[in-house]
Amino acid sequence: MKKKISRHRIKSIFGLSALIYLCSPVLAGETEISAFVLAGMEERHLHAAPDFSGSLLERPGMTGEWGGMRQRLADHGIQLDVTLHQYFQSVVDGGRDIDDWEDSGSFDYRLELDTEKAGLWSGGILEVHGETYFGMPANLSGGGLMPVNTDYSLSEGAGNGTYLPHVVYTQMLSESFGFFFGKLDPSEGDANSLAHGSGDERFQNLAFSFNPVTLITAPYSTLGAGLIWNPIDDVAFTFTAYDLEGEISTSGVDTAFDDGTAYNAILELKTGFFDQPGYQRFGFTYAEGDFVSLNDPRILLPPLPAHKEDGSWSAFYNFEQHIQYNPETDQGWGVFGRVGISDEETNPIPLFLSAGVGGTGIFPGRPNDRFGIGYYYLETSDQLPGLILEGDEQGLEIFYDVEVTPWFRVAGNLQVISPALKSADTAVVFGLRSGITF
Repeated sequence: MKKKISRHRIKSIFGLSALIYLCSPVLAGETEISAFVLAGMEERHLHAAPDFSGSLLERPGMTGEWGGMRQRLADHGIQLDVTLHQYFQSVVDGGRDIDDWEDSGSFDYRLELDTEKAGLWSGGILEVHGETYFGMPANLSGGGLMPVNTDYSLSEGAGNGTYLPHVVYTQMLSESFGFFFGKLDPSEGDANSLAHGSGDERFQNLAFSFNPVTLITAPYSTLGAGLIWNPIDDVAFTFTAYDLEGEISTSGVDTAFDDGTAYNAILELKTGFFDQPGYQRFGFTYAEGDFVSLNDPRILLPPLPAHKEDGSWSAFYNFEQHIQYNPETDQGWGVFGRVGISDEETNPIPLFLSAGVGGTGIFPGRPNDRFGIGYYYLETSDQLPGLILEGDEQGLEIFYDVEVTPWFRVAGNLQVISPALKSADTAVVFGLRSGITF
């Protein structure tokens, strides 16, 4: 019965969205999207087309304008970005094993279509995100439950290869209301401009990419649909329903919602403490249906006996507050933090805390360099075998990311982790990261 209810609910959301889309007269004219809603959509990579003209050392993409084709495509609402990130990491002390330098990397392919610029209808954005993974990260050698390389951990269970994890369509019906559907990433609801992402631009440890209490109930790539609502200025609400068993290596269509449905609700408040921009975000996830508890490939636990559970939940909060910010350049730095709790009967991480400082332009003359210092702490569930774990884990990460040219960046990264695994000592992990935007 639960499977039928899950299918009915998700079909209702798709049906409601389609009905609103077909009946709404606003689509016949121009749809103004509020700045606050746009800010919330930035994590789905909606942005103005950059100017790729200029010399090799000045333009944002190494390959330039493509003979003017890039600008012509942008004028018709099409943007195509390709980036390469490479990671060199080594456990120089402690962990599970002191190792040589591990080399891994990924290509990211992003295609965006603005339906209004394409001459179709207003308010629509189609985003397609492909990935290619290669190499071997230092995640297992570090000994922590949190991967030291977030980017590669997202492909755990699938391994090296090329995948299409995200195809998402967003339609704004007015300046304050819209819907989206496709194969999406529910963790984007835990967005934070100072500590969020895939480990390719800011922090590399998964503990600073998004709140890990949501991992059990939020696959990285899964079929789903949701609503965006900005009822008043500085307040936004997002609700998403999605398949609990999504994988990056499959479309998920054949098995959609067979084993359960998950729900994600996010309330986002824009603040202005100290006359500087900031955000407060409150979120809740709930999963119904059968799923494998205490297991997620992004949490680096030893193999555990698989068993099914019915239902799980998590609640989380994050904030970011700029101390210094330049609205003309969208640059500055500030403080951030996260808190998360979850059902310890089904989730290996019932409590999570993190805090830090990060941003851009901390040194004069280096406005585009990024930096971050962060600390995290997590407790482990009493349902996990006591012979395996110490009971908690904590870690520190420091990075500095240098803009060599607008299309080429190099970062140094240091992580110190006191792992929850009894078989691992305190680990010191040093890394280098490079990024090239083509």
